[in-house]
Amino acid sequence: MKKIIMTAASLLIAAMAFAQVQVGAGYLQQSNESKSGDNTSNSKLNGAYVGASYNVALPVAGLSVAPGIYYSFLTGSSSSTLSALGLSQTTTGTTTEQYINVPVLFNYGAEVGPGKVYCYLGPTVSYAIAGQYKVEGSGVVSGTSTTDLFGDDSNYNPLDVKASIGVGFKYNGLALNVGFDWGLLDRNTTDDTTLKTNLIHVGVGYSF
Repeated sequence: MKKIIMTAASLLIAAMAFAQVQVGAGYLQQSNESKSGDNTSNSKLNGAYVGASYNVALPVAGLSVAPGIYYSFLTGSSSSTLSALGLSQTTTGTTTEQYINVPVLFNYGAEVGPGKVYCYLGPTVSYAIAGQYKVEGSGVVSGTSTTDLFGDDSNYNPLDVKASIGVGFKYNGLALNVGFDWGLLDRNTTDDTTLKTNLIHVGVGYSF
């Protein structure tokens, strides 16, 4: 037992010796696909993310695993105006969502010219820490109402699990990457509607 513990500790120390911390930030676009019967609707939110990951080399050439933690902020709005009998009513709806994301990504890289090309895949667990839908009306009826998207009365599940995949290029510690996350869970808690969210992300990172 002692030998097993010592061997495991040695492997952990060796892995940490080849580990790198990477901080990163970038742009996000979230696509929300809602299905109810034969009807399908789509909406998009745009935003940004920031965070860090810990890249640990595995005992296979070019292969590593990178657990991380990231914060993301997303927002989107739409408006409509109705006019009749010389009167008009404008309604604007704005959605904001904030998440903590925990990816565990497996990376494979190969030297190409002066840098390294790499690809990655793995699961990402996301949890909404805040979200609201705000409606503002002006014209015949003026006023503002706000709905907590993840409150006790909400039908919107704050938890999501995504399958992440992407590619990137690294040079002297700087990295550029683009990826896509498939939402795997139905985030609507009612029986008659299915809601899944996907993400496109483009970002930069620095390893040290």
